[in-house]
Amino acid sequence: MLANITVRESSSSVASRSKPWLPKTCLSGLIALVLATTGSLHHARAANSITAGSLTSPFPTYEYLSFEWAFSGDDNSNASVGIQYRPVGETNWVQGMPLRRVDAGSNATISGGAHWTTKYSGSLFKLNPGTNYEVQLDMNDPNGGSSQQTLNVSTRELPKMMQGNIIEFDPGFQGELMVESGTPGNPNIYRSKSFDDPAIFTQINLEGKHDVQIIGFDIQNLDSHGIKANGASDFVIARNTIHARHGIRMLSGATNGYVVDNVINGVSTWQESSVGASGNNIGEGIEVSGPGNVIAYNTVSSFRDNISLLEFEGNQSNNDQRSIDIHNNEITQSLDDAIEADFAQGNVRVIDNRITDAFIGISTQPTLGGPTYILRNSIYNVIHVPFKPNRQSDGDVIMHNTVVKSGSGLYTSTGDPFSNALFRNNLAIGGADVGQINGYNNGNSRPADVDKCDGSCSFDYDAVGQTAGSPNGARIYNPGSTDFLTAEPNGMILSGLNPTNLTSLFVPGVTVPTSKAAVLTEHEPLDLRLAAGAAVEGQALLIPGINDDFLGSGPDQGAYEAGQELPTYGQRALVPGDFNLDYSVTEDDLLLFQSSYGINSGGDADGDGDTDGHDFLLWQQYVASPGSLSALNSDSTAVTVPEPTSLVIGTLGGIALLFSRRRQEHIDSDSQ
Repeated sequence: MLANITVRESSSSVASRSKPWLPKTCLSGLIALVLATTGSLHHARAANSITAGSLTSPFPTYEYLSFEWAFSGDDNSNASVGIQYRPVGETNWVQGMPLRRVDAGSNATISGGAHWTTKYSGSLFKLNPGTNYEVQLDMNDPNGGSSQQTLNVSTRELPKMMQGNIIEFDPGFQGELMVESGTPGNPNIYRSKSFDDPAIFTQINLEGKHDVQIIGFDIQNLDSHGIKANGASDFVIARNTIHARHGIRMLSGATNGYVVDNVINGVSTWQESSVGASGNNIGEGIEVSGPGNVIAYNTVSSFRDNISLLEFEGNQSNNDQRSIDIHNNEITQSLDDAIEADFAQGNVRVIDNRITDAFIGISTQPTLGGPTYILRNSIYNVIHVPFKPNRQSDGDVIMHNTVVKSGSGLYTSTGDPFSNALFRNNLAIGGADVGQINGYNNGNSRPADVDKCDGSCSFDYDAVGQTAGSPNGARIYNPGSTDFLTAEPNGMILSGLNPTNLTSLFVPGVTVPTSKAAVLTEHEPLDLRLAAGAAVEGQALLIPGINDDFLGSGPDQGAYEAGQELPTYGQRALVPGDFNLDYSVTEDDLLLFQSSYGINSGGDADGDGDTDGHDFLLWQQYVASPGSLSALNSDSTAVTVPEPTSLVIGTLGGIALLFSRRRQEHIDSDSQ
């Protein structure tokens, strides 16, 4: 999708905020952040003034928008592009993070080469689904050529689950399933009649299909793929349980897919012989190549790479790995990469994931111009490096992540230099060097050891620390070895940390593995939120559109704000009465109940595989607190039943009438 663009000459002011726009300690940092968006100087000489080209917003997703603004000129790299937005019809503007400068380049490590063009590129974050936004972008160059453009662009509306042509399957083994396409607005919905006792398949194939939903199956295939969606478009894969050699494969230009709330388990084992690039491991949990795809709220474990983009070699024209969202996934026991965001081509967003037990945390090997956003991820017990910007990665944005691991904390180890990376507001804690694991080291107990940027990267406002008794010094190569606090004048090195008691920094229960055996032990996901009064509170750089919703005096370093609720990771709990699977209980669910009553299980709240009056009573109980999981976990007798609306009264009458008719039909049948 490309938005229509309207050029405007006038400018508008950003609305005043309830919190200060810039804490006095952050002004110099924000200036450095904006300057960092200018990127590399490795481009052909041209005029110092800038000339704006085409502006596009390709492949909107549900909560994020991508922007690419081509330009020429600006040889002295002092231009910038700011962005602000508002829902259409509203008055106040909200400022977003400035777009990143992407100079034309290529990557020689890729067979056949990989190329990208000159542009400014960036995203808007955490928007509302199905909302039309007015977006204003300002290209500013003190040497001339400045331009302001606006466009209206909408986030995608969340799929309407259970509204279409429903094809249901009884419990038990069903073999393989080949699906057929639906139509826009009327998808083919393949689902188990009962989520508690699902239909079982060895494989589900929707390759090349469109407007399809796959919901609530048990898929078992230890020799091959669970679900194949290569070349599919406008599809949903939701609430399935998969145990397979390869979980879900969606390559060959799969577009606008939604993979959500699945539980996916592989066949690899968390042990020393299995970890690493050459370990005894196999399989991709979710593998995606194609724009506009969203991978969210999945629980994925025990694959070589638990979530992965395609590592394409050769013909780049066959692959478009832009505008892809990977967020709120629970990822455990990753034998190579927990998230492999390799060969990303711009506005790939890896946000709010929780990673536990991985050889590599998040790989960007390589990013092809970028930006690849790696934001607010929680990473615990990584064997080697938490971030892997290898193979001349160019354009990574690594901000607000929390890392706890043995060895070095903020640690990269690359053969080729990486370029144009932006590190801000991360929190990384290392520990004792436990020695090599399957031929790989975990760092020699430095709070930070970032190797090696080519000099074009920007580092600041990160907090690092060590629990080892005698840690080595913290350093950053950009390009030569530099003391951490010289490279990061606003950074912080935390001291006095105990590997078995980190309550001064984190909520209780967080420890650092201190031996090889501890590293190779499977861990339950930990809560890495900050303790009250932690030294990193209020110490982060304020970045518009990223952390300006902070809770205290200023934003905190790391993935969490002190005192915030823990985000939801992995498959979300079902709420009785939520028939359309939007995780709220409203009258929309009642409409679905009405259309399903006595026909299919679309209004099944009690898990018995049909839609009847008892399901309505459950809906009525939980509609008292729409969307609230607390009602689900509370004493059901404490839930207040609301006053019936006209729709409810009509539904009750309809149920009674339908029951009466079916009872009479039964009597008539018996009398014949």
